[in-house]
Formats: sequence, structure tokens, C-alpha cells
Amino acid sequence: MRILIIKTSSLGDIVHCFQGMLECHLHRPEIIFDWVVEKPFAELPQLLPNVKKIITTDVRQWRKKPFQATTRKAFKSSLRELREHSYDLTIDAQGLIRTAFLGYLSRPNIFYGHGKKTMLHDAYRMKESPGRYFYHHVVNVPERHLPSQFRKFIGSILQYPFDLNKSYFLTPSKRYKDSKTILLFPNTSCVKKTWGRWNELTKELNLKGFKVCVINGSEKEYLNNQKKIPEARNLPPTSIMDVKQLIEASKLCIGVDTGLTHLACILKHPCVSLYRENVNTPDVGAIYHENNKIIHQDLASLEVGRVYDAVLPLLDSVK
Repeated sequence: MRILIIKTSSLGDIVHCFQGMLECHLHRPEIIFDWVVEKPFAELPQLLPNVKKIITTDVRQWRKKPFQATTRKAFKSSLRELREHSYDLTIDAQGLIRTAFLGYLSRPNIFYGHGKKTMLHDAYRMKESPGRYFYHHVVNVPERHLPSQFRKFIGSILQYPFDLNKSYFLTPSKRYKDSKTILLFPNTSCVKKTWGRWNELTKELNLKGFKVCVINGSEKEYLNNQKKIPEARNLPPTSIMDVKQLIEASKLCIGVDTGLTHLACILKHPCVSLYRENVNTPDVGAIYHENNKIIHQDLASLEVGRVYDAVLPLLDSVK
């Protein structure tokens, strides 16, 4: 069986699908998936053992220059790839009008998507409900924890038993670990999720002999953090695969609710995750494991000492 799955963005939302994909591979190893994804995140699905082909789109750029020849050429190329195979199933895991339309363009034999009673945070709704009119079948998943929601969603479609008491993680590469390097993930597109005391934390960690590095996803973040966190080594933007290698080689990671924090957690890497009370909550997006220490409070009042206290047991547990 060959299935087309559509989950185009963002980094964290794609990673939230990984436990479900790994569980599916355990129960249905014969299934091959092709994955439709936005170009900046094309490396992510390659980490999964049951994904064979990556089909990239660049909708955000296409919207900016819809009538340019380069846009038309890129769209036609993506369309050819969408129609290269006659898929047994097409699954829109995103729930947007544009992703439902991409699935429709693939000329699906059977097309599944989220129903109007799928829970998104605290409300039962699709992000963009008109998209469901493209689907042949909808699946309602009354589950607010996003990794579990996808597990129920795909397990219901493919009819295998999913067990939410079990967890699934990527197998990290075996590589040299730098016992002195700690990575920081301070960047997020949501201003309300940010924390403002990274430089103070870096000073504390430096005093203990650690090398602190900030991972930046754009040139703008890189330049801003050079000013905001001058005590750390700020790394310029690099590929997702390079960041994965940096995570695997580090002692631990500290980050806000952002895609790189979720990537570290799906690798089961030691992590301190910061969630802001009344803005975001770990029971929506956290990938739980024994070495993911979660702090959930008003980040405006979060003291450096509390973050450092969460770091200490990880230093002892990770060799």
C-alpha cells in the first residue's frame, strides 16, 4: 500500500506526527508513505523509516509572486509529482484549505481529513473548515494533545490498535557527545511564548564550565540574539540535519515551546522545556519522556535559578 500524506508545516507540527508514523511502521511495516511538505522543512520526513519520497511545495513564495514564470514552473513541477503515483489513500493531516486543495490536485482515490469535531486546543473545529468539502471521509479526534491526536487519527484510518501508554522516538545517531555543550532554543514565532533571561542563564552555565550555544533559524534571529545573548556562542542558520547532529552531540537542550525543542524531545534527548502559563500548555504539544523536564508557569516571572535547578538532575542522569 502506498499513501500520500500532507503535512506541510511547521517544524513542530511535523514533528508532532512522528510518534504516530513510528507506531504505524510497527503495526503496518508494508505501507510506504510519500510526504508533501513546504520546502524549508523537507529534511524532516526523511528521518522516518516509512517515508520514501518527499514532495516539496513553496506556497508561501508562490503567493508572493503568483504570476511569475518561476512560480508557474515550480507549481507545475509539484503537480507532476503529486500525480506521479495513483495512491491507495491520501491523508490531509494539516486541516487547511490549501492542504486540502493540494490533496484534491493529486486526484485521490480515497481522501481522508480531519472532521469538524477534531479538537484544536480547546475548541472542536478544523482550522479552516471549508477544506473538509474536498475529503471523501473525515475522522473526528476529540483529543487536544497533538502527538496523541495524530496517533488516533492515522490509527483510525488504517485500523490498527494504537496504545497511548507506549511512546515512540527516533533512534539518534551514535556520535561523540560533547559533555560540556548546552544548546539554547530561545526563538519562536509567538512573542507570548518567549523568555527574557537567556543571557543571565548563560552566564550561570558558563561559570560552571559549560559551553552554551544558541541555535538560530534565520539571519534576523542570529543578529538579534548576538545582541540579546552575547555571553553565548550564537550559531548562524543551518540545515535541519545539521541541527539534529548538534542536538545529538550536546549534553542537553533548553528551549521554549518551539519546533527545535520538539525535535530534541522526539530524539529523546535531555531537555528543559519552558511553557508559558495561560498561553501554551504542555498537555497540547509536549513530547513527554523521562529526561524532558517541563516548566509551566508565567515566564515573565520565571527565575534563572528555577531553570538551573531543572538542569541539574539532567547533568547527573546523562553520561
